Amino acid sequence: MQERAWSQFTNRHIHRNKLTHQIKHKLHNKCSNNQAEQTAILKALNQIEKIKLSSNTPRTVKIYRDSRITLSSLKNTKNRKHLMEEIRKKTTALEKENWHIEFTWIKAHAGHSENELADKLAKEAAQNREICFNKIPCSEIVHLESQESIAKWQQQWDDSNKGRETKEYFPDVKERLKKKINLSPNFTAMVTAHGKTKAYLHRFKIIQSPECVCANGDQTVDHLIFDCPKLDKERGKLIAYTAKEDDWPVRKSDLVNEYLNQFKQFINSIGFENCSNEQHLDQSFNNKGQKSSTKSNYINKI
Repeated sequence: MQERAWSQFTNRHIHRNKLTHQIKHKLHNKCSNNQAEQTAILKALNQIEKIKLSSNTPRTVKIYRDSRITLSSLKNTKNRKHLMEEIRKKTTALEKENWHIEFTWIKAHAGHSENELADKLAKEAAQNREICFNKIPCSEIVHLESQESIAKWQQQWDDSNKGRETKEYFPDVKERLKKKINLSPNFTAMVTAHGKTKAYLHRFKIIQSPECVCANGDQTVDHLIFDCPKLDKERGKLIAYTAKEDDWPVRKSDLVNEYLNQFKQFINSIGFENCSNEQHLDQSFNNKGQKSSTKSNYINKI
């Protein structure tokens, strides 16, 4: 007997080198390939029970598999999953009836005619309407729930009016989750536009002017990345690297997705303390009717 598992599978019974019968079934499309492999074995064992032989006829059955994972799982007694347990129970029952069951690995797509026929029948089984097994594995359920959560998160991210600057760098939630980024205060300040820059400090009346020390405009994140002449040398290195693939200016999302290391080097080269060049508080506050003196301050934490 040999069977090929997919989201569907087939069993074929060969007796004395003759094909006596074959079956094909379909699993739920969310079932795994391993489940299909295991279900195929279980169905094959069920067919063996139906074979009528005289008492003195040798009862040896070989079940060929092209999945090493399934064969390894059968040997692993710590694997207590439902299908594995059902296969072991059925095998034990058959052995009590003097059947000798052998599980043998066979290389897939290696010119074995029986295996090729099993592949053909498995594809035909995909057209079946009837489902023989629908227990979706926990791993698939977790994956589906995760995908649904990410989709909801993405919709909320798209609809939100907050984090507009950050959206330019990370418009896709799924892609952001794939990336491992070692965050630093400078990097966080750049991708959120919160903290460090004079435009931000001025917005909260921490410094008097938002103008960059280059005197060519307000010191915003965009100004630092694309325009500030004091960063021409550092920006030139970034442009030279991105020029291999893109024209400058590149999208901010590309800076973190395609050129993250180079972008971080550029950010780390910015001397925010020097760029701000104005660190005295202009605001004062009343505390129980007494006016407190203004003191030096600088925001280093976002």
